[in-house]
Amino acid sequence: MSKETVSVCIATYRRPSLRECLASIAEQKLPDNIQLQIIIADNDIVPSAQVLVAEAAVNFNLPIIYLHAPANNISLARNAGLDAAQGEWVAFIDDDEIAQPDWLAALLSKAKTEKADAVFGPALAVYPETAPNWMQDLRIHDNIPKSRGGVVQTGHCCNGLMRRNVLSEDLRFDLSLGQSGGEDSAFFFALFHRGGKLAIANDAVVKEAVAKDRLNFDFLAARARRAGQSYARHAAKSKLAMIYIALLAGVKSLYCALRAKLAGKSEAAKNYWRLRGVFHSGALSTLWGEKERQIYRS
Repeated sequence: MSKETVSVCIATYRRPSLRECLASIAEQKLPDNIQLQIIIADNDIVPSAQVLVAEAAVNFNLPIIYLHAPANNISLARNAGLDAAQGEWVAFIDDDEIAQPDWLAALLSKAKTEKADAVFGPALAVYPETAPNWMQDLRIHDNIPKSRGGVVQTGHCCNGLMRRNVLSEDLRFDLSLGQSGGEDSAFFFALFHRGGKLAIANDAVVKEAVAKDRLNFDFLAARARRAGQSYARHAAKSKLAMIYIALLAGVKSLYCALRAKLAGKSEAAKNYWRLRGVFHSGALSTLWGEKERQIYRS
């Protein structure tokens, strides 16, 4: 039986958690006809992950390619991974995530069953005990892929799989979004608009410990605003669509503000509606020309 190769691309930046991520890749329960190629693209200005990767390749018996793809722009690292990928499939996972043992098999199964060009699964947050109760109640850090009207229009690189043969020379991650975030949403929006079929595999789960610097409302608001900007930028394909999105976002912003005021003493409900309002205000801001701000690192 001939084997298919899955190239697992991991962009990394100064995270020791990469070791645990690679350990979870080594524990994948794969079909007999699947083999792996692991590509680590180190986005640090110096090759800081090189030793960790070399040790992991030996300890976990993984076929790892290490790339130094500097610096401080995640799109550079993601593109380096795409350029090095040799498999029929390209998978994505973040360097601070742990894949469940059937993660990759579930993505492959959904892609083949649905004849999809790309498939996305949920990334579930693991909260420390010190996390605010309202965050844990809302599970606000979970990254769950969604469809709109039953159609999946985009996805994310924290948990995804795509067919390599859908790539072209001009389908790459946008360097201008490499510090603001949203480069993966833009990439998969572009694939969708080129006729790609996208799907969701709810049983393909990865888990991510939430970092301390993300356990605050300001970070979540910045992320929500950027997400709104990203959505509006890709959904507004004509002047008529732009007007419609602006009107809808304005109405929804006001509605969210009202719901936040009516939430009473429920901190979870109040912050939920506040963040939804920030998302819609982000959509509005893009339509009058505001650009995404860097929110992840300097």
